[in-house]
Amino acid sequence: NKERNNFDVFEQVYVEIEYSLFEEMTGIVVGLNIDRNGDIYACSFDTDENPDRLKKRQPGHYKTRVKLPCPLKSGSYSISSVGIGI
Repeated sequence: NKERNNFDVFEQVYVEIEYSLFEEMTGIVVGLNIDRNGDIYACSFDTDENPDRLKKRQPGHYKTRVKLPCPLKSGSYSISSVGIGI
């Protein structure tokens, strides 16, 4: 649970996203795109492993965590976008 910029390709890496909702919402997803060497490598949504999150979400502060594939191919990775959508 330590923020870092460099990882070994055999290390398990997670990306955490924190967000707040100010009103009750239904059918939303939180997603991100991960790039490798400038090309899209993976897209993930917080509903991938927990479809119940499509149900109502109450106002509050949330944290979602994405587990990246392991081992990673060597290269330069970046988060190209993070978004919340309906």
